[in-house]
Parts: sequence; structure tokens; C-alpha cells
Amino acid sequence: MKKNIAKLLALMLLVSSLLCFSSCGEQLTNDEIDSILSNALQNTFENDIYYWKETVVNGKSSTYRQVNAYASTDDENVPILDGQGNYTNRKIQIVENVNSKKALEIFCGLSQPEKDGEARELLITETIPESGDSTKTAKPMTAQEFYESPDFDQYRPSTVLRELTYLKASDMDFTVKDGTAKTTVFVTELSFKPTEDYLRRYEELTGEKSMFDGVKRVHLEISYDRIANIITYVDEPIADTGRTTEVERYKFQIVYLGPKFDIPKYTEELLNP
Repeated sequence: MKKNIAKLLALMLLVSSLLCFSSCGEQLTNDEIDSILSNALQNTFENDIYYWKETVVNGKSSTYRQVNAYASTDDENVPILDGQGNYTNRKIQIVENVNSKKALEIFCGLSQPEKDGEARELLITETIPESGDSTKTAKPMTAQEFYESPDFDQYRPSTVLRELTYLKASDMDFTVKDGTAKTTVFVTELSFKPTEDYLRRYEELTGEKSMFDGVKRVHLEISYDRIANIITYVDEPIADTGRTTEVERYKFQIVYLGPKFDIPKYTEELLNP
């Protein structure tokens, strides 16, 4: 009985210590923050297989983008290469919505024929205007060719997250409510308000307003040495109350192996409109 009680107490102490470590985490210095962020951006930008989602809310208007740059992987999530060293089953899907309505969808990869014919590597683009009929086009192109083309530049994490390369720990005010800078096991959380000096300097350097302009707080999460998500919060007034509520103005999430999807089948009419 005494041995069982001793074992139970030891187990309780172990669980307690693990919970304390996971909840408290390691508070970071400015040098550590700069190193972690720089390393995470480099690792993120070097990846060419990923799945990201981005939502931007501006009052009653919203935009949404989703990009899946996919390739087959083995059981250990390592990309499978063919005899020429290229990714197998390389394909891309892009979706853009405006106010929850689909405005653009792009597929690129190996498309099967709807009836007779051979499979073809195609870039299939469907544009859906707010009013009027949608337009669908197709042209010969491999997913890797599309990925390496200037048309894909706007969908790269290095483009979407470019502003983070300007951001340093000294630009982050962690004294705001819910502010933090800590690492817990393999996850780093930075919750801060950007300084006015940073917002002014960024606009002077780039000629553009910062994505953090006017926000009350930014939450940045780094997981396994790569960017995981970014959320910015603002206070918006509640109609006829004189009060405000905290809402997400911007949200970006990225993982490094997206869900499987199928390239739409092509028709002869699509190839020869």
C-alpha cells in the first residue's frame, strides 16, 4: 500500500511539474525573440509545400484567400520525388472569396479528360464576378511551372508575410493587456502591440501603411521553428451602446502539408473555346 501511495504521489508531482512548465513557458529576451522570428521566417520561406488561409475583415466587408501548394509525401511526410528529382503529384489550388462569395478559383496540375482523351497538365482558372456569368479558361502548364511563374508570386508566404521581416522585438510592446513573449516546448507565442515608431518607420521605408496600423494587439505563433499563425485584433463599436468589442481584423494560418484535392476534369470546349 505504501509503495502504491508513493508511486501515486510521484506521478502527481510529475504531472504537476509538466503542467506548470507548459502553462508558464520560458519568457524570452529581445535577442531571443529576434533570433526565433528570423529563423522561423527563413524556414517558412524555404518551404514550397504548404497550405495557408488568410482572412481580412474591414467593417462589413471581408476577403478570404486559400492556397494549397501540394505534393505527395510518404508515411513520414517527406515529399516523394520522381526519377528526375521532381515532386510527384505536384498540384496547386487557389481560392479567393469576397464577402463569403467565391470570386476566383485556380487549379494547376494533371487534369483527366471528361470523356475521351489523355490526361493533360493544365492551369484552369475560373473567375466569378459579383454580377454576370463566370469565366473559365485553361492553358497547358505544369504545377511546378505555375509555382515558379511571376503570377504565383502574390501567393508565396514570402510575399504575404514580407512585413514580418521588418519587425524586431524592440518594435513590440508587451506591456499591453494579454501581452506575452514565451516559448513552451516547441511553440513560441508573441502577443504585443506594435510601437508608433515602428508604424511610422515602416511607412517611411515602404510607402505603405503597416498591416498592424490601428490594431490594439497582434498575436504571432511560431511552431516547430516555422510561422503558424498571425491574428490582429481591433476594437469595434457596438451599435447604439457606446461600447466596443474586440474582433479579429486579420488572420493568417499556415501548415506545411495541405489536404488532398482533385484537379477538375477538362473538356474539349474548355481547351478550344
